[in-house]
Amino acid sequence: MYTRLQLDLMFLCRPMMILVQKLSLVPFAVHDGMGGNSRPLNKDQEKQKLTSVPSVLEYMSYCFNFHSVLVGPSVTMREHLDFMDGSNFSASATSSQQATTNTSQSTEKHKEPSYLYPACTKLLIALGFCALYVYSVDYHTPFPIDPSVNVFVKVLRFSLVCFIIRCRFYFIFALNDSVSNAAGLGFEGYDERNRPKWGLAQNYDTVGMESSMNLRNSINRWNIISALWLRRVCYERVSWNPTLASFLLSAWWHGFYPGYYLCFLHFGISLMAAKKMRRWCNPFFTGHGPVLKWTYHIATWVLTQVYVAYCSLQLVLLWPSDVWTFCSYHYFVPSLAPLLVLLLVPSRQSQRPQGLT
Repeated sequence: MYTRLQLDLMFLCRPMMILVQKLSLVPFAVHDGMGGNSRPLNKDQEKQKLTSVPSVLEYMSYCFNFHSVLVGPSVTMREHLDFMDGSNFSASATSSQQATTNTSQSTEKHKEPSYLYPACTKLLIALGFCALYVYSVDYHTPFPIDPSVNVFVKVLRFSLVCFIIRCRFYFIFALNDSVSNAAGLGFEGYDERNRPKWGLAQNYDTVGMESSMNLRNSINRWNIISALWLRRVCYERVSWNPTLASFLLSAWWHGFYPGYYLCFLHFGISLMAAKKMRRWCNPFFTGHGPVLKWTYHIATWVLTQVYVAYCSLQLVLLWPSDVWTFCSYHYFVPSLAPLLVLLLVPSRQSQRPQGLT
């Protein structure tokens, strides 16, 4: 499925992609911290803002530190500075946690937590995904051998292919998370049971991604830190259709292969169509007994996984001819269905009961 040139380009471009994220986060943080933002800062912007321009040494260490220069994660400059001076382990890192009156617990909370368990655990997870990807080499192509094969087999096959491809990224994300934790980066405070949390540099949520029942949650749980970057530099700053603007920026950030733009175009259209259908279907299926509710949840999970695979594989195929061939195997139904929903289904205000997905 991949040529040697595609693999070389992928590994060469990834450091540049991470550098683009870092180079864009710093000026926005300075812009917010020095009063350049005309809008009131939200909670995240207030936390990440910089009240002065970083020094050259701080800037270079942020851009080219050894544990994130190749594949990330692109944490913010504020998080990097806190990591460099150790303040991420101080009491300020746990200010958002519940206050405790026990002196011994408070003293223990301020100690630097051990990185050994999270680093080793994530390393084992990375090796597991690596093994799963390597030993499933026969399922790396989305095209069935026989175009006349049953349509359900086609859908099952390309969904499986997409999962196997995701395992490659899960391996990279988990390995990088392990290295970051071993360096001391990734600590984000303590939970309500006074246990250290090491999720600051985590770029994946395997369980959330694979069990997601809508496209929005799938996008938010995949390449988490890149999604945060898009939110910080685009979604929260543009006034015209921030969703479309974020998808366009994401496509441009990935590169100039046509498959990137076709992928995010499909994602954007499918996301808007899914949102419209959810407003119509959710109140009916989730408000009339557990049978209909669970039928709806299973159906939305299946459709979400199918559309994630259908759109994501276009990102991998790169060329319009390959994308056309892949879509033609499925009679363009996944491409046309969201368009028909947007054109034919009337808009409706959300009446989703609170607490339902």
